[in-house]
This record gives sequence, C-alpha cells and structure tokens, in this order.
Amino acid sequence: MPKVRWASDDALTASDIDTAEEFPEYIGEMPPPGVYRFAVTRVKKTDFNSGNQGLTILMTLDGSWKPAHAKWDGCPLWDRIVMTKAAAGFVKAFATAIGASSKDMIAGIVVDEDDVVTRIGPVALPLKSYLYVNVKRDEYEGVAKIARSGAGYIPVERAEPEAKPDELVAGKGKPGKAGNKKSGKKSAPVENDESPF
Repeated sequence: MPKVRWASDDALTASDIDTAEEFPEYIGEMPPPGVYRFAVTRVKKTDFNSGNQGLTILMTLDGSWKPAHAKWDGCPLWDRIVMTKAAAGFVKAFATAIGASSKDMIAGIVVDEDDVVTRIGPVALPLKSYLYVNVKRDEYEGVAKIARSGAGYIPVERAEPEAKPDELVAGKGKPGKAGNKKSGKKSAPVENDESPF
C-alpha cells in the first residue's frame, strides 16, 4: 500500500509535531454558568477563516478562588477577540480587564516569532494576575465546553461585590437590599463559596 504524502505550502512535518505547543487536558465536568477566576495561559495573534484578525486566548479556571470552584480547577476557556469595529465592545472589555488601553490594543501588541503575544502595552503576558470572566455552558462539535457570556470580562474591582452575600439579590449577582419593597423581590442568602451569578 502506498504511504500518504502531505503536500501543501503549509505541510506539517514530524518536527512541527514534536515541537508543537501542548495544551492542558481537562476531563472534569463543565462548571455551571457564572463568574470564575482564570489564569491567562496564552494569547496569540490569529488570522481567522473569516478574513479578520484578532487574538485567540487560552485561559484555565483557577479553582482556588472559592472552595466550591476547586472541582473545576484547570477547566480551559478558549476565547477569540476579533479586531473589528463590530467587536469593539468585546475588545474594550478584554482591555479593561487586563489593564490595557485602547491605544495599547491598536498599536501596542508585541508578538514573538510564533505570533504568541508577549506584551499588550505595559501588560506582560502571560498575566501575573487573574481575569474574572462570566461564562456559560456551550458545546463545540458535540463536546461540552464553557464560553464567555456576553462581553464576559469583568474588571477585578467588580468581580467580588463589596456587599455581604446575604445582601445580594438571588440570581442577579448585583448588590441589593433584602426585601426590596419596590420590586417585590426578596433576596435569598448566597453561599460564600458559590458564584452569586
């Protein structure tokens, strides 16, 4: 039988495979929708199939933020930031969350020879701090995963509400007053180790 020969301008070689980046494996359950703390593992400049350019971001869930999150430690979150006018709000949310400016996102991204981002303005990557991201459950080709929900990225100062857990409006994740007469809604206690979202 003849052997397959891969022929293209971008043909894969054995050396490419041997030196390829390894990604974290995760075999646990997907966390429920909510806000979680993530470590940024890698950001890469990417040319998408749509013809647009942007960033592909790999993050892993940090299960040490809250005790109930420990069982999802290491869960990967892949995200894409597309650098188009239509996606400006998503770009802004990401920039704000990492501490970069709009100018940094436009003219301050530094990459290495493999297009891996090493710096966005004054921010060195991978980040030495965490990002807080609002996620939802999703799937890709029948495989369960988590995905950013809406703009998703939450600045650190908004990630942990200053209100005590029993002052949070159940299911809303926003500070409120218990037994708010105007809305007719009552707040329920929220456990310290669970995301209020």
